[in-house]
Amino acid sequence: MRKPHGTFQIYKPHIETRVHTESFAALSSHQPDVSSIVRLLQNIPAWPGFSHGGSTEDFWHWRYDSSAEQGLISVIYCDNKLVSHAASLPAEICVGGEVLKGAQWSDFYTDPEFRNKGLLERAVRNIEEAELSAGLEADFAFPSPVGYKIALNFGLDEIPCRFKQYELILNPDDFFGSSRSGKVKKMAYGLTMSLKPKGSVDERGIRVEEVDCFPNDIEHVIVDFEQRYDIVFKRSIEYLNYRYLHPYGGKFWVAVAKKNGRSCGYIALRPYEVDNRRYMDIADICADSHAAARALLHKAKEMCSRYGSLTLHIWLSGTDWLSYDVLRSGFKPIKPLEGERVMRFLMRRLDGGKLPKNPVCHLCLGDTDWM
Repeated sequence: MRKPHGTFQIYKPHIETRVHTESFAALSSHQPDVSSIVRLLQNIPAWPGFSHGGSTEDFWHWRYDSSAEQGLISVIYCDNKLVSHAASLPAEICVGGEVLKGAQWSDFYTDPEFRNKGLLERAVRNIEEAELSAGLEADFAFPSPVGYKIALNFGLDEIPCRFKQYELILNPDDFFGSSRSGKVKKMAYGLTMSLKPKGSVDERGIRVEEVDCFPNDIEHVIVDFEQRYDIVFKRSIEYLNYRYLHPYGGKFWVAVAKKNGRSCGYIALRPYEVDNRRYMDIADICADSHAAARALLHKAKEMCSRYGSLTLHIWLSGTDWLSYDVLRSGFKPIKPLEGERVMRFLMRRLDGGKLPKNPVCHLCLGDTDWM
């Protein structure tokens, strides 16, 4: 392979380093070169990994405009070729009841021809300095295996959330098939499910309906929900509409639970296809009670079946109280397939504060930059 050569330039806002730098404001567009960034990131398999409205550049703006405003994007060029990218996404997070101004690391990538030269680490250092300059109090990541090593090297701590992936098989006959081995697996699955404690809650009076915007009174549910956890992303109506109901952010189905005309929870689902086969993930769920959680999960099953997926998946911390309702709604924990990404959460305080030990966490797929 040809050995890369040339002069490296790092573009990042308002940070002086020993290498030649320019701010985004110094560029002719006064913004990052979005077209070049998108071309680089599209080398990541299936980036962004799901269908969405608008162009890929529209998606980039949806995800990163707020990052660019705070200078939380670092890109490295060699002879006018973009070769490395690192960014972080502004997000508030509740830690021990305190709301922190934070950011999630996202889309770390270096052109394969320019790897093993410390470029990504240099870009991440720029992000680190930019976060401090922006007054952020914490940063965090749901990293890939490579990102995991980088995060540890930069001082982030892995939070012991003990994440589990749960799967619900909606139609065992279709899922396992009619072969001899399929019949055996179906029998074993049926036996396993029959031994699970079902539990019962009173869902009467709770109605769950699909919505195209979050109702204003969901705010009181969110506030009460957050108080149950040591670590949880801060939500708001504005954030939820941006995250799950903006066309550039991808396709989600959202349903809201109500009791006596008052909101008592919501669920966000991500439908998608791989090799012409349909799947569905629970991206987010928030409820004020076990009854509301079960009603939302029941609605999710109905929506999943209507979509034509044979399975419904959710990632949750094993200590999340919602995992109780997930298990008693017919889900079972499964082991990730070989090579499949595993959910981990790493975090550090930038303000000198401490992280809680063995925290109770609510962290789900919708909190990550995976979708």
